[in-house]
Amino acid sequence: MLLIEHILDDEIATEVLFDACRRVTLSRSKTLGPRVIAVLTARILAEERTADANGEVMMDVVQSLYDDELKEFASFVHGCMQDAIGPRKKDVSLAKNGEIKIGWHSEQIDSNWKHEAAISVSPLNLNEPIGAWAKKVEAVGIFSTEVTERHWDYREDSDRHIDQDGSAREFKWSIVIHREYLELADLITRVCTSASDAT
Repeated sequence: MLLIEHILDDEIATEVLFDACRRVTLSRSKTLGPRVIAVLTARILAEERTADANGEVMMDVVQSLYDDELKEFASFVHGCMQDAIGPRKKDVSLAKNGEIKIGWHSEQIDSNWKHEAAISVSPLNLNEPIGAWAKKVEAVGIFSTEVTERHWDYREDSDRHIDQDGSAREFKWSIVIHREYLELADLITRVCTSASDAT
C-alpha cells in the first residue's frame, strides 16, 4: 500500500503506471504481452523516468503481437544471433554497430546472358518469407529491409570458361535487426519460461 501511495504521489511514476495499464488492456497477447509490459514498466519505475524512444517501440510491438507471434519473434531473433556468431550461415552477419543483417535473396544480371524477366527491386514483403508478425515488427522499426546493388566488370578467361568480356550487376535484399531491440527477444524468452513454470 505504501508503494502505491508513493507512486501516486509521483507524477512521472503515475504516468508510467497508467500508460502500462492502458497497454495491458489493449494488448493482443493474453499471457506474455502483459508480463513483458510489466517487466519493462518495473525497469522504468526503478530508474525514475519515463519510457525513452526505444522503450516505447518495445512496448508498442509487445502490445501488438499475439502470444504465438511473440514466441516466433524471439525464436527468429535468437536463431539469427546464433547464426551471426557461428559458422553455420554465411548470409547472416553481426555488424560492428551490433546490428544483425540477414541476406535474404539476390539476383544477378549478366551482360552476356539474356534475362527476359524484369527484376523488381521493391523492398521485401516480410509477410511472405517470415510471417505477418514480421511486418508488425518492421512497422515500429525493430526490423528494417534494404536493397543493395553491386556492379563489376570481368574479362575473358578461358581457364574459368569465360568466353568474352562483360559486366554483371547483383541486387541483394537483406533484413536488418536493430541492436537496440535484441534484448527484447531475451526478455520474451525469460517471461515465457516463467509463465510456463507458473502453470
